[in-house]
Parts: sequence; structure tokens; C-alpha cells
Amino acid sequence: MNNEEIKALWMSVFPNSHAVVNIGPLGGGVYIKGYLQKPGEWINGISHNDPLSYTGWVNGEEYKEDGTMLLRRSNVPHMVFSWARMRKKTIKQITPEKLLKRFQEIREFVRANLENMPERYDIRGKV
Repeated sequence: MNNEEIKALWMSVFPNSHAVVNIGPLGGGVYIKGYLQKPGEWINGISHNDPLSYTGWVNGEEYKEDGTMLLRRSNVPHMVFSWARMRKKTIKQITPEKLLKRFQEIREFVRANLENMPERYDIRGKV
């Protein structure tokens, strides 16, 4: 799969979002960083302020995730925010259909955690 195919898959699941897809270091595979918000919606214009942290790699026939985390309100008194974490996944013999299914699983993970989102992040219409 090439950069444009991967980005199109992300955007088909999260149409009002943003994704960065690049060739990995030293030409090693394709790297994807997925966001829920568009750059103009990030607080102070900083991508790390997006409520979703998603990173994955396509390397040959294999897809690996660095992790998926979603910002949420904390239930610990001394913290304002915490992260909902989704289990990392490795997919052998990656195909566009398998990657699309994984992105749909991430969308369901986000939907399941919407009620715990901080009020400052309005992501209605994003999932």
C-alpha cells in the first residue's frame, strides 16, 4: 500500500479529521499519524493537543501500531486528564480491507469513550 491509499482509508473512516502519512526513516515502510481534529482546530495549533494519539507503520506485508490513546477526563482527584488506551495490534499480510477494519475498530473505541471526553474537545461529527 502506498501513502495515498493509507490516507484515503483513514479519511474514509474519519472524514472530518486529519492524517499524516510519510515514508519512514531511511525508507523503511510507511508511517501514519492519525488525528481526530484538523490542524486549524488544534488548541494553540499544536498537533499534540489533538484528543487522539494514533501511530502505525506499514513495513512490507506487516502493519504495527505504536499505540492508540484517547484523551478523557480523569477520575483521579489530582489530575485533570488521563488517557483511554487501546491495545496495540500487529496485522500480518496487511491488505487495504484489513487496515480499513482496524481503523473502524479505532472509530468504535472513540465512540465508546465519547461521554468521558473533556468539554473543550468538541469532536461531534468526527466519528
